Amino acid sequence: MKTKVTIHRKDAFFNKYRDYKIFINDVFVGKISNHNSFEFEIEEKSNLSLKIDWCSSNVLTIEPKVDKVIISSSCILSSGWKILMYPL
Repeated sequence: MKTKVTIHRKDAFFNKYRDYKIFINDVFVGKISNHNSFEFEIEEKSNLSLKIDWCSSNVLTIEPKVDKVIISSSCILSSGWKILMYPL
């Protein structure tokens, strides 16, 4: 069974002009820019992670048990009081 995975990257002030690198099972598969989406298919249990510079997301394990998986990605500094940390 194939599962279609869609990653939506929310619009964010931080990292606006830099792409997130997408890794499946530690293999680079593509990039996602600010406020865009990236789609791919998996056929077996896979580990997904996003990286930018020296930062990376938690590893998300996806199993192909459903037809479609939608993931939303954003920067934790992009809203609320945390945006005040930008000058630091």
